[in-house]
Amino acid sequence: FVDYTGLTEAVIRQPIDEAIAQGYLTECEQYWQITRHGKLFLNSLLELFLAE
Repeated sequence: FVDYTGLTEAVIRQPIDEAIAQGYLTECEQYWQITRHGKLFLNSLLELFLAE
């Protein structure tokens, strides 16, 4: 993420943590992966990253 955007991980850490807690994503050391549940609820996953 940092290499591609120039932003720190802290910028998206909260929505990533929420997505993991809700079962939308899994986290590995080098990447995040959408789960089957995340694919079924893709709109809900994407909403986590929208500014309010």
